Amino acid sequence: MDISISGTSVISPQGQVTLPAKIRKALDLKPGDVISWLAVKAKEGDSQLVALKQPKNWVEANYGIAKKHYAKYGGGDKYLEKERASWD
Repeated sequence: MDISISGTSVISPQGQVTLPAKIRKALDLKPGDVISWLAVKAKEGDSQLVALKQPKNWVEANYGIAKKHYAKYGGGDKYLEKERASWD
């Protein structure tokens, strides 16, 4: 990942934040997209807030995620065959 764009926002009295346009554009954020927030609080008092764009479809977003892992075993099908054979 090679994105180095910054921007600032002000928290409204209602606790709302507007994401800067250049951030929305760079991350392809559209109305209706879901963002999860992660607050990291350091012991020294410095805190960080991380915003994570949630995928619209978790299955599609994670499809093939273990392909490299199962390649060590000759592929997913061979791994499953070996695993199932061990059940008998």
